[in-house]
This record gives sequence, C-alpha cells and structure tokens, in this order.
Amino acid sequence: MMLAVTVLVTLLGAHALGLPPEKAAISVMLLTVTPHVQAMILKGKLRLAGAFLAVGWAAGTFLVVALVPRLLVLAGLLFLGQFVAACLTRTAGKYAYAGVQMGLVLPMVVVAPPAEFGSLATAVRRLAGILLGLVASVVVAVLWPSFPLTDRLAPVNRPNFPGEIEV
Repeated sequence: MMLAVTVLVTLLGAHALGLPPEKAAISVMLLTVTPHVQAMILKGKLRLAGAFLAVGWAAGTFLVVALVPRLLVLAGLLFLGQFVAACLTRTAGKYAYAGVQMGLVLPMVVVAPPAEFGSLATAVRRLAGILLGLVASVVVAVLWPSFPLTDRLAPVNRPNFPGEIEV
C-alpha cells in the first residue's frame, strides 16, 4: 500500500512539474523497497551520484565527438564509459549502486537520435525524476506509521556479572 501511495504522490509531482512520469515512477519504485528511511536516502544519493557520473561522461563524450566526428570514437567512449561503470559496480563496495546507475543512464544520454545528439535534456529529466522520486519516497516513508526511520536491532541484554551466560 505504501508503494502505491508513493507512486501516486510521485506521478502527481511529475505532472505538476511537467516531467515525464515514467522516469520518476521507476525511481520511486526502486527507492521504496528499502528496509528503512536511512537506507532509502543512501540509495537515493547513490542513484544521483551515478547519474551525475553518467552526465559528466556523456558531456565529455559529446565534446570529443564534436572535435573528432567518427562513429568509432563515439562507440569507443560509450563502451569505455560502460566499462568504467562496470568496474565501479564490481569494486566500489557499498557504493557500487552508483556504478549500476551510471551504467543505466549513460546509454540513455549518449545513444540518441541525430536531432537530440549532444543534448543533455534527457539527463536533466532523469536527474529531476530521481530527485522527485527521492523526495516523494522520504516524505511518504516518514509519514507512514509503521515504516522505520533507522535500522532497529533488538537490544542486547548484558549479563548481570562477568561470566554469566544467558540460557
């Protein structure tokens, strides 16, 4: 039920801001399936970091291709960007999700019809969708009565005296 409410809030926000609803809805669905609000915020930050990495790589690709307009240069930079994203995913530990996001966003921005090539409008819409999804997810999660704010572990009962074993 919480996911449905969060998606509805996101779709209303996307409509109000004039954003494509599918980008924000996908972000909110991936963000909402976390165990607590702190994990949701971390996942949202990593999604933004990966999208910013992809936008930076795409901007560099557009600059190089503007100077050397060859298909092999474009393909090489795209595949190199995907390789970097895969390396980040495999080696970044708890920050690996940023590499996954970079690997998803990079082809969406670089592989475009000729009329849109060199435009970062797709990337800006993706970033706005991620931000909207993150805000909607956090707002609904904080207001949702049974959704935990942090990872609550069961308290550890300390023995009364050294050497006592809990049976």
